[in-house]
Amino acid sequence: MPGKEYRFQVAEQRNFVIVFPSMVSAFLKDAREAGIAGGKLKLEQILEKPKAEYLLRMINSNRTVNEGFYYRQIPEKPMGRNGLCCLLEEQLGNMQMDGKDCFDSIALGDAEGIAQAVYSNSFIKASRDLEGEYWYIFADKRKEQIFI
Repeated sequence: MPGKEYRFQVAEQRNFVIVFPSMVSAFLKDAREAGIAGGKLKLEQILEKPKAEYLLRMINSNRTVNEGFYYRQIPEKPMGRNGLCCLLEEQLGNMQMDGKDCFDSIALGDAEGIAQAVYSNSFIKASRDLEGEYWYIFADKRKEQIFI
């Protein structure tokens, strides 16, 4: 018998979302294994270099022609890795699981190469549900299963 379903999505986003299911999986794994409310992950565990390079190429090539890629909060043009980290930090900060925040706080430091997260109680509880099913809901309502 399958366990509870947990649905993850980035809430209230007008721009193109750069959070992937694999990123959510990395945080769930960390929360499950750490046994504490906060974790420190290497940035590379969340945003692998090839994926970061792809995102930067995609964002910078679409930034002037497609409104969903404007990211007005990131003034640097072309956007670099630091801007990408700021954008990802903002979107992860808006990540919700079944309408509840996933993180009490999150900070991605490109210079340090570290992602520091303080997980919400509901996120920690979900991460430890060994029978649970985890789903990432994209902006277009598609869903993809998340594996830990």
